[in-house]
Amino acid sequence: MKAILTLASVLLLPASVKPVVLRALGHRVHPKARIGASLVWRTRLHLGESARIGSLNLIACRSLVMRGNTILGWGNVLRGPFKVRSAFRARIGNRNIFTCPPRMAPGRPCSMLWLEEDARITGQHAI
Repeated sequence: MKAILTLASVLLLPASVKPVVLRALGHRVHPKARIGASLVWRTRLHLGESARIGSLNLIACRSLVMRGNTILGWGNVLRGPFKVRSAFRARIGNRNIFTCPPRMAPGRPCSMLWLEEDARITGQHAI
């Protein structure tokens, strides 16, 4: 039920209301974070101050941690059993694809995309 409510709130609600609703659903979202109309499915969100997620993204990974002043552009696909963690002022451009195959062994740890401070991934990459 939490996954469906998160999906609906990120997709349909105005940007000013989303942080309040997402915090009520158990996500850690700063009041100054901004989220565009995107599809977020079964992803744990942790958005710092002034973190921004653009519109038309498909986010279906384990967790998305964005520290202060981090930007995820528009039209990105983050799909698979991995975690995304970005430090302060990291940027992911537009129309990137980040995928990971499903885990084969149950005890195997999941992958992680880790962007350090001021790191940049520009547009139209497949990782």
